[in-house]
Amino acid sequence: MNLYTYHQELYGLTQKQEKLIEENNFEQLLEIIDKKQEIIDEIDKLNLDEYLKKKEKPEEAFKELKKVMERIKNLEVSNQKKLLKKKSEFVKEMNDFNSKQKARKGYQIDNKFDAKIIDEKS
Repeated sequence: MNLYTYHQELYGLTQKQEKLIEENNFEQLLEIIDKKQEIIDEIDKLNLDEYLKKKEKPEEAFKELKKVMERIKNLEVSNQKKLLKKKSEFVKEMNDFNSKQKARKGYQIDNKFDAKIIDEKS
């Protein structure tokens, strides 16, 4: 594969990542992140100068590559914001759940207090 193809594939996986975040499908999200890391590792092995030298129109090829990279970056920023929002929603739900659990336990505990002092006047 060439550099542009890798970036296109990375963009496609980032789009899938967006859908999985919206669907709360975090198991598959982790798989997508692993695939993206593999592609990034392959991209790191390639040389941009060599890629552009092989192109008939290097400036145009560079512009196209830059466009794809910008789309990836923008989508990554959006995905990160969505994940942070999901995280804060999850934390709020957990806090609500914990406070409800504490309230239930308060009603379920038997009265464990015995009378320690007896009032003589009664």
